[in-house]
Amino acid sequence: MSLGTPQYEKADWIQLETSNAPSHRANASIAYDEVRANVVLFGGFNAPQGSYSDTWIFDGCNWAEVDPTRRPSARAASNLCWCSSRESGFRR
Repeated sequence: MSLGTPQYEKADWIQLETSNAPSHRANASIAYDEVRANVVLFGGFNAPQGSYSDTWIFDGCNWAEVDPTRRPSARAASNLCWCSSRESGFRR
C-alpha cells in the first residue's frame, strides 16, 4: 500500500508520497503549529482498531510519530487548537 498525504497545491489536490504516515483513520484531531511550521495530528478512529491515542507531526514532506510523556486517552472527534504563546496544543 502506498503511503500518501493529500496536499492542495496550485488549485488542485495531489497525492504526496511519504515514507511514513499515520494509519488510515477518521475523526482525528488536527492543528497547525505556526512556530515550527508543522501539522499536529492526534487520535482518531478506525473500525477494526477502535480509537487511537497516537500523535503525529507533518513537516510538509513526511510524517513522524512522536511519543510525548503525557497524552490524552484514546479518542476520536475531539477538538485540537494550537496556542503559539505556550507552544502547545489544547484538546477538548
